Amino acid sequence: MNAPQNISSDDSAALLSAIHAACNTIAPTWPLDQFIAVNPYWGRINLPFDVASHTLTRLTGSSTYMPMQFYREAWKAGEIKREHLRQALAEAGMPISEDTMMDALERTEPVAPTLPLLCDTLDGKRDLVHEPAWRDTIAVQISQFCAAYFDRDQADWHPDSRTGLYTNWLQSMRQDHSITLLMHAPAIRARAKDLPDEAIGLIKLAQDRLGFPSAQFSELLQVTLLRINGWAAWCAYLRWQARLGGSDDDHIIDLLAIRLAWECLLDDGARALASPWTDWRSQWSSTPEVSDKAVTGAHEIWQRAQEIAYQQPLVNALAQNRTPAVSTTVAVQAAFCIDVRSEVFRRALESAAPDIQTLGFAGFFGLPISYTPLGTQATRPQLPGLLAPSLNVTESCGQPTEDLTIARERQARLQRAASWQPFQRLPGSTFTLVESLGLGYLGKIIRRSLPSSANGATTDLRALTPRQTQQLRPQLVMPDARVSGERAALAKGVLGAMSLTEGFARLVILVGHGSQSANNPHAAGLDCGACCGQTGEVNARALASLLNDTEVRKALAEESI
Repeated sequence: MNAPQNISSDDSAALLSAIHAACNTIAPTWPLDQFIAVNPYWGRINLPFDVASHTLTRLTGSSTYMPMQFYREAWKAGEIKREHLRQALAEAGMPISEDTMMDALERTEPVAPTLPLLCDTLDGKRDLVHEPAWRDTIAVQISQFCAAYFDRDQADWHPDSRTGLYTNWLQSMRQDHSITLLMHAPAIRARAKDLPDEAIGLIKLAQDRLGFPSAQFSELLQVTLLRINGWAAWCAYLRWQARLGGSDDDHIIDLLAIRLAWECLLDDGARALASPWTDWRSQWSSTPEVSDKAVTGAHEIWQRAQEIAYQQPLVNALAQNRTPAVSTTVAVQAAFCIDVRSEVFRRALESAAPDIQTLGFAGFFGLPISYTPLGTQATRPQLPGLLAPSLNVTESCGQPTEDLTIARERQARLQRAASWQPFQRLPGSTFTLVESLGLGYLGKIIRRSLPSSANGATTDLRALTPRQTQQLRPQLVMPDARVSGERAALAKGVLGAMSLTEGFARLVILVGHGSQSANNPHAAGLDCGACCGQTGEVNARALASLLNDTEVRKALAEESI
């Protein structure tokens, strides 16, 4: 589904507000081939740090603070000193003595009470040594279903995504016997037949059946989503991408309905004093609430003391007046990505040659682009994940007919390679393949295991000959009528963002970065985060081509650049 579900007029504004509030607390996570760092607390950036920490502790038992042992070791190592602790206490404005803070370092930390779900109460009554827990079984069932549903053409079978995530899951639950047999719960399948066909209807049913007032329902929805946080983060990513494109996505609402449906399936309807529902609601009510301003405690003060211990030497170092050796002429300007790994090269260059000036800029170099290798449809973003690309880059050798030939040859090679994939996946053929080709692969396996100084082949060069690789250059795709003006405007904007509009050296170098690794699912996390988990090669080469263009330079000169 690509748009939010239609909400009937009977659904209250409070229910919709609770749903959106819960969904908005989930931070998106990017796919592995575009793996970038995301603040997991992104959905709570409107809260003070201490309130966010106490809220997460109440919802999940996790904390944004380090365990007390961490601060104890920092104190004993002399990293945190008494003056740092005193300043932290003064800033907190709390009547807490230094002796009390020292005692807190030695105390055993109690397990923080968290808001439970009904499945937790039922697990408390099960023999978990010999029986699987409901909490784990539900997480596995939802994860397996989502893995099949969201598959990106890697599996040979997956559910029909056109019917929606929740609807698809509900249909499978009404036909599946595996959970009822595994958990010895025959009533589950029968109860699934009575669940609403729409996600919003299910969420409304859960509010009524589980007996939650509107004020508490938002917390229940948050706890529910956090129990399946990995897939919730993926659905949040789909919503993020849809909104970048001007549309919307409701998969996260469907996922919320699925996880909440399990709580309804486990509810037997009994409301007596000894019923699981009554025990659950009693446990829920006994969990301490979080006020708008959480009470400052030992963790907060020790955390602040550690921050002061780090900040003071840094501020003193930055305040020192150090006048670097400056050359009267700049022979080379090298613009590096602001990735921390580039700082080593920048310091080394400037210390070795005073006439080299280095600059720092985000590694996508201001180009709002996506990249589509010539002859493929595998488009990927080459800019920060928070942004949407407005331009596309492909490759060209400068001759349209030759480009077409290269594209056709590449497609043919890729199709031949793809024809082997069924033999590697299908259960019957894999045995035949290994028996037939096993010895033939022995040499390849040995070579792969030996150390090598050769550069690994990148996927961008797959199915290209060495000659074709040398011929192709990145090329911005723009309609002919807009090329001259827009290319010059783009170049001017990039140079202005880099503060590089005057005093040019004769040689200006754009330095992107990337990595090489084998058999590493998180390989994209080692590449350029500003390029959405890709190397910066495409951006650096495309911008260099743009800035070396004669017409662009002429237009920039008219702008006094």
